[in-house]
Amino acid sequence: MNLKTYQKTTERLFKDRKVKSLRRLTNGWCSMPAGTVYTIEGKQGGFTLISDECPTCGIRMSISRVPPADVDLIDQASFPGEKSTAEKVRIYIASSWKNQEEVIALAEKLEAKGFKVDAFCRATDDRYVFHWSELVDNEDELKYYNAIEMLADPRTQRAFQEDRKWLNWANCVILLMPCGRSSHMEAGYGKGQGKLLYIFGDFPKGEFDVMYGLADRLFRREELPEMVEEIKRRILL
Repeated sequence: MNLKTYQKTTERLFKDRKVKSLRRLTNGWCSMPAGTVYTIEGKQGGFTLISDECPTCGIRMSISRVPPADVDLIDQASFPGEKSTAEKVRIYIASSWKNQEEVIALAEKLEAKGFKVDAFCRATDDRYVFHWSELVDNEDELKYYNAIEMLADPRTQRAFQEDRKWLNWANCVILLMPCGRSSHMEAGYGKGQGKLLYIFGDFPKGEFDVMYGLADRLFRREELPEMVEEIKRRILL
């Protein structure tokens, strides 16, 4: 199914099936990672759209009828082969390398609930982890690079593509505080795609930003059980 055919198909679904929601990702068609399943829900039933590869590079998609679903956002659908309902929750933890131990600990706690979790600082067979030591011998040497020079390096480009891939995969972003510019940009990117966004951690007095209002909720560290229940309610129920 090419892009033009896909657009015509979705327009027909809106017209004939009274489809309630079909959200295109804000970064364009390239934002749809290969193998992602999107649910398009309508009053007369749902439809599943499977993207086999990046539509910009050459679309291979299939569309089929599925039973009505509770969700009405295409980025809150399940992936093929999921073994449990909880695995429909796909979480991207955005944070700083300084919080490496906390990121992994949080990931493990969420995985114990059955959720799928990406931790940027935890290498797996599927996850490439980038560290500044790939570029320089001493962290202090990074001050000699500016943003344009850094992004021109193939190693940082690989890191960028990897993190964006997992952001696209997720349907929920947790911003683990305290963290810096990169993490906040990831959180904004996720929210802009319609994903759930939760800010989690310590909130010392005098440190805040009015744009944190974009988040679905803010949770203190001791409120992890409440955050887990909130995620379940928003995605699974």
